[in-house]
Amino acid sequence: MNNLSSRLTKRGMPGWLALILSILMVVVLLGWSSQRFFFSVTKLSTELPIFTTSASEQASEDLSSTTDSETTAEVEADDPKCGRRRAERAGR
Repeated sequence: MNNLSSRLTKRGMPGWLALILSILMVVVLLGWSSQRFFFSVTKLSTELPIFTTSASEQASEDLSSTTDSETTAEVEADDPKCGRRRAERAGR
């Protein structure tokens, strides 16, 4: 695959100018990418507190709407020992 500077040289551009233009293109592309990243992180840092507040309000509403039996339900691991424990409890 031919790179940019060799293509420019084949079209009649001096080698030093083709090299400078290739380096400039890479610098511009890296600058654009880092700028996009910086502004995306900045936007996220300004919007994240809004989402956090909204999520905590929704979570508190969800917890207040559940009954005591739902919140105190036992959750057992997917473990063979838990199966024996259930069988022992059923036999009591």
